[in-house]
Amino acid sequence: MIKITNDVFDIASRIKSINPNYELYFDRDEGKFKVFINDILQSVLPFSSLDKRAVDYLEKTQIKNLAKLQKEIDDNNEKIIREREIKESENRNYLLKSKIK
Repeated sequence: MIKITNDVFDIASRIKSINPNYELYFDRDEGKFKVFINDILQSVLPFSSLDKRAVDYLEKTQIKNLAKLQKEIDDNNEKIIREREIKESENRNYLLKSKIK
């Protein structure tokens, strides 16, 4: 793994501003950027390039934001369930109408 301390967009130092203990690495074998604290993996960044998305992702996924993130996940799950129920209802109605004809 390659430790990243400097980069073109200054992402490594911006990540340090989120948590001074964060250390950024690039895992050449996996082609992934990884964030560690004291050699303990904290996060694998879901992006193939290092840019502002990494900073946003790490800010969003901090423990202090856990309740907000959980609500976002729950809201999204509810939306998916509602959309699925609507689609199933539309399919049932379509099948019923086609059988009535």
